[in-house]
Amino acid sequence: MNGQDEQGVYPPPPVPGWPPTVPPDVYPPGPDHPPASPGVWPWFIVYCVVTALFCLCGCAVGTIFLVVDPVELEMDPVEAKIAGYMYIGISVFFFVPYIIAPFLPRRRWVWIYDLVLICLGMTSCCTLPACVALLIFWIKPNCRRFFGWD
Repeated sequence: MNGQDEQGVYPPPPVPGWPPTVPPDVYPPGPDHPPASPGVWPWFIVYCVVTALFCLCGCAVGTIFLVVDPVELEMDPVEAKIAGYMYIGISVFFFVPYIIAPFLPRRRWVWIYDLVLICLGMTSCCTLPACVALLIFWIKPNCRRFFGWD
């Protein structure tokens, strides 16, 4: 009907720039406006998976100590069993926290939990460079906001 609605009234012309566009970080986080995922989050997941794989390697080494004949390892049988169980125990002890970290809810305590995992990684020369980079970006406000701080 020539642009008229059923009541015979023309709709108002569109106003340029309406509705106003507001950057997503202006809105406070909430159910309608969840905080954006920080850029460090995918790298933290990679860090957790790689560290968990290191722990699985420790379990494999412990299994080798238990399965291989101690004479081939040039060890006493009791010493080989103790070493094998220690490798497996310590590896499982650290495997569990790293593998569950990416699946935890976004809460303040999880941000601290993940921060502790990053700091634990700083005790190894293999993961120290990655952990320093993660730590720099982990303490930034957008990452804290992602976990409910601020």
